[in-house]
Amino acid sequence: MLSKIIEKDCKKILQNIKLKKFKGKKILILGGNSFLASYIQYSFYYGNIYNNLNSKISCISLNDLNKDISFLKKEKFFKFYKQDLTDQINLKKFLEKKNFDFIFYFATYGQPEKWISGLNKMITLNTSSLETILKYSTKRNSSLLYFSSVDVYDLKNLKTKNKLINEHNPIGIPDNKNRIVYSSSKILGEILCNEYKEKYNLKINIVRPAHTYGPGQSIKDKRLISQLIKRAILEKKIYLFDKGESIKTWGYIGDITIMFLNIIGSGK
Repeated sequence: MLSKIIEKDCKKILQNIKLKKFKGKKILILGGNSFLASYIQYSFYYGNIYNNLNSKISCISLNDLNKDISFLKKEKFFKFYKQDLTDQINLKKFLEKKNFDFIFYFATYGQPEKWISGLNKMITLNTSSLETILKYSTKRNSSLLYFSSVDVYDLKNLKTKNKLINEHNPIGIPDNKNRIVYSSSKILGEILCNEYKEKYNLKINIVRPAHTYGPGQSIKDKRLISQLIKRAILEKKIYLFDKGESIKTWGYIGDITIMFLNIIGSGK
């Protein structure tokens, strides 16, 4: 069941998207255990239960669904598949006889401590596995939303400190050596998406989520918002490890989900 906070968010989400776009559609969510994917699944769950959305949801994840969203397995309109998306043979077998109208490609970790321990798989997910999905989309004319990252931006060549970044800024490899592989793989993923979009006139959109927070983030998450909340609750004080001069845009998960659904449904 949904918490009252998430239920309230779902109501707002469904009021701010074009529900008809998803009515009766088949939806595939790749990397369904991710923080961002959870709210997409909550939204479709709420839409099916309370708005007669009648959509069919298929979710693939490397691990079993976490306890927050595992209740979805009980629903007839939801199917969960535990599968390694880097296994091209099994991925192609899964797709072979299925028709999906919308595909959400969340299939990489956003937390550095997780993707650093599996660089080869991360690269595969953003290249070979993604291309398998793109080839499938050419046959089924599926709409695809690829989840890239703000790490693709060329920050080292910004001439003005703390300059605002938007989607028109150039992309490039970062100075931070620890993030070069991650950034490069996401850039390659974007290039693949753009190649297929132009060559086959596919309905593909790319999003670069930045610093999203909200219900479902783990206290073990090493990123800033989770750590500040953890320190406030457990240590009764908030502190930083630097001077706090960085300027970042934070987005609440409910608001960001509205953007995701409007982009895959109506984005140009």
